[in-house]
Amino acid sequence: MRFYEVWIASQKYHSALPLTYTSEEKLLPGDIVEVPLKNTIVSAVIYREQTTKPTFDAKPIVRCIGPNIGKNLELLLWLLQYYPAPSGIITSLFVPSSFPKKLDIHATRDIRHNPPSSQLTQDQARVLRSIKQCTPPTTILLHGETGTGKTRVYIELAMQAITTGKSALILTPEIGLTPQLQAMFAATFSGSIYTIHSKLTPAQRREQWLSIASSTKPVIVLGPRSALFAPIKKLGIIVLDEAHDQSYKQDQAPYYLATRVATKLALLHRSICVLGSATPLVSDYYRLSQHKMPVLRMKQKVHSTPAPQITVVDARVKKQFTKSHILSDQLLEGLQATINKKQQALVFINRRGTARFVSCEKCAWEARCPNCDVPLTYHKDDHVLRCHICNHRDSAPSVCPRCDSTNLLFKTAGSKAVIDELHRLFPEVRIERFDSDNKKGESLTQQYASLQNGDIDIMVGTQMLAKGLDIPGLTFVGIPFADSSLQLPDFTADEQTFQLITQVIGRTGRRNKQGHIVIQTYNPDNVVLKAALGKDWDSFYTQQLTERHQFNLPPFTYLLKLKCIKKKAQTAEQAAKLLAAKLSRDGSLQILGPSPAFYSKVAGAYQWQIIVKAAKRHDLLRVIDTLPTGWRYDIDPTNLM
Repeated sequence: MRFYEVWIASQKYHSALPLTYTSEEKLLPGDIVEVPLKNTIVSAVIYREQTTKPTFDAKPIVRCIGPNIGKNLELLLWLLQYYPAPSGIITSLFVPSSFPKKLDIHATRDIRHNPPSSQLTQDQARVLRSIKQCTPPTTILLHGETGTGKTRVYIELAMQAITTGKSALILTPEIGLTPQLQAMFAATFSGSIYTIHSKLTPAQRREQWLSIASSTKPVIVLGPRSALFAPIKKLGIIVLDEAHDQSYKQDQAPYYLATRVATKLALLHRSICVLGSATPLVSDYYRLSQHKMPVLRMKQKVHSTPAPQITVVDARVKKQFTKSHILSDQLLEGLQATINKKQQALVFINRRGTARFVSCEKCAWEARCPNCDVPLTYHKDDHVLRCHICNHRDSAPSVCPRCDSTNLLFKTAGSKAVIDELHRLFPEVRIERFDSDNKKGESLTQQYASLQNGDIDIMVGTQMLAKGLDIPGLTFVGIPFADSSLQLPDFTADEQTFQLITQVIGRTGRRNKQGHIVIQTYNPDNVVLKAALGKDWDSFYTQQLTERHQFNLPPFTYLLKLKCIKKKAQTAEQAAKLLAAKLSRDGSLQILGPSPAFYSKVAGAYQWQIIVKAAKRHDLLRVIDTLPTGWRYDIDPTNLM
């Protein structure tokens, strides 16, 4: 009889420790098994064999599934230490929750590739030569402006890996970008290309997982951050496209940052990790430069396109809004000219819903969520007010509930209000909305095909359309609320605004067509806006680095965000003050707060927040280990809201 410690792959298993089971079989670390846990059977990963018999009666392992997760066992053990969370939740990242009694594993096919017919640009060829000369393991920052052909570089790197018998992992920040990425790789490769993301059914994810785990040949795996944990053998190249994107940060436990996990995975496989971005994170650029890691620039456009024409509209000058209170005359003229030329236009909105606030002009009453104390968003489709935090819904009022006035204001337009204006002003034009409020069941693949085929004249969208989509017919971009994200109370607000504006502008003027951008802003002289419009990343980086050094912010410190959630506001405040006082006695920590969280009331509970700074990351891990119950933590947060 043998005894094995196993890591339980169940969201319901909250212990930090492995459990011990018995088996007659000789099992290896990393093998996938099924074990009894209370009244159910769950997946688990063999950690190690025990050399001594336990002092209790261990339950038997039900069965061995077969595949071994290989290097991912080391990644799992590292993750348990680096991003502390219940071991069941972390192990669930690596293993499907269940397996059928009979495993149906399809044989993997050899990957064949037809090299792209187009010539590499000088920049692309230079970058590929530089990467080929690097000695793995290493991480490389590929700083390529929009339109310079970073995806072509990724395809070439995947081809190099496949020809040497190794696999490739290509990550994208959004599931919505996966169809485009898949189409680009399918045009070059045929064979074992797998896509893993949360929109797949459990059966589909399990089938993909088993095929990858059992493959004896190189594979290509595409997907968002969850694809990091696919059981890939002999990984030769890891690519994170749009590596600056905040979607690479997990928003629930474990709060891992995909870029950090990817660099660790490259180290374990002795492979190369490429962080590709037109707008690299200030912290990434600084840290890689400090560690003498390669930083490669790409500025040469694939297509020799004239520089875009940029018009900045001062939104404070109301005489520039004669046809619409939302869209300026210059923006509307740009749309009309684009339609006349039978080209495509994008109106970019960095928010959801029809209006941010509903308020009374007479008494200043404002519609707010009773659970979360944030403004309710008006949705004209079903004439309701909705909270985008807890999903509370109210009917939209026709009179003020406080003073009975009918003078209600619907302020700060969103994508639906803009679409309504566009339909009013351009009734014969094909207009499509792209954001997460779109009707359920609408296929991302179908939407992408419609964009590519030119079946849409004007697209109105939120952040998904700014993140790397290649739309050949797009020549005009209008940004009605360019500086809205600058109002966020967060140290990354400037960086996010710079990234969004740069990325949106980069969507236009491809395929030898000049682009035209109209930007509406209440602050035309804002330095961030000017840097983004001038493509002056270097001065923006220098300015950001100076400010962050002055205020001791990343990359010059490590951060830990702590949140206390209680049913009573006074209880949350008292608990936060008590913990802050305790932490303040530790000389290695700097404490900010406590204060009410940005969303101070969520789903009927009150949130107070403490920000902890430390020069050494392990000092923050020590704080996590001693946290009282009722506290949530996010180490290395990408924002402080």
